[in-house]
Amino acid sequence: MKSICVYTGASLNIPDEYHNEAKEVGRIISATGYKLVYGGGNTGLMGTVSTSVMENGGQVLGITTKQLAEIEKVNTAISEIRVVENMHIRKHTMFENSDTFLILPGGFGTLDEFFEIVTWRQLQIHLHPILVYNYKGYWEPLKSLFESMKKAGFIKQHHIDMVTFINNSNELLTLLQNLKVA
Repeated sequence: MKSICVYTGASLNIPDEYHNEAKEVGRIISATGYKLVYGGGNTGLMGTVSTSVMENGGQVLGITTKQLAEIEKVNTAISEIRVVENMHIRKHTMFENSDTFLILPGGFGTLDEFFEIVTWRQLQIHLHPILVYNYKGYWEPLKSLFESMKKAGFIKQHHIDMVTFINNSNELLTLLQNLKVA
């Protein structure tokens, strides 16, 4: 089964429009036959997307730590939950169980996970697709940062090209339907 790792926010203060979009993302993940791999939480967009995948007949693997299980409240209504020792093991286990990465709006944790996975792609530790869901222009500052980094000579265009920005659920659906994963 194809699997897609979703990195996104767990904050309780996210506007409803983001939750509605996360529900649609969950529906698309399920409809395109992907198994969701994510951080295991039941709060914020993490909880919304995982619940949506399950409600739409999909499979979900949640990977959390003992510490996060207390903070983010584990989603017990998913297919499988794994509790690992620490964040390093968590991120590596998520990576090992995924062949596509999707970044939804989020905060520092989402950025941490994104930059690690894109760095691993740059180092050719993996060649999996990395998709950034730029809902309502949320990630425009990231795109600008990439251009600034390129202009200053720290990265090249082929580094930027490792990341595919998508703007809406129709683009996500089309991309996942046609994506070839190894």
